[in-house]
Amino acid sequence: MKQEVQTKVVAANGNRTFYEATRNPIENQKGWQLALPKGFISIDDAYVRRNKVAQFFAFSNKASENSANVCTSSGQSALIEVSLFTGGLYSDKLFDTNNDKRFSEGDVQASAMITSEGLSLKRVNVKMQDAQSGKLGNKVLCGSATAAILRKSTSTR
Repeated sequence: MKQEVQTKVVAANGNRTFYEATRNPIENQKGWQLALPKGFISIDDAYVRRNKVAQFFAFSNKASENSANVCTSSGQSALIEVSLFTGGLYSDKLFDTNNDKRFSEGDVQASAMITSEGLSLKRVNVKMQDAQSGKLGNKVLCGSATAAILRKSTSTR
């Protein structure tokens, strides 16, 4: 079953914009697939909350070609939360869309919160071996890619 994060804005608050996912029913299906907003990718596993919600992060990177710091970007980050069972819009409110610091009647149902204030990238220096020369050296890894690469490298030992 295919679901998607829709392009219609359901709420906006400062640099945060909220979107909902489709609610396609799952009948006689073996699973679901979620289409991300155009230009976004997710490179890490989903986190399951309360055995009901699949939560994951996605980003759209628009890094400057002239930047010396590979972790500097003018992209966008997205926190996406959908029903674990359908991949669509969850039945309860998951985000504080009106920014009153609580979940209330003023909030709307949403599946994605996109932040336009650049990416939340963490710069990590890692000692790695060069594949061609065999020499050890420091490499810079950023963001969720760091967790995915480090998890993969530690699981192969």
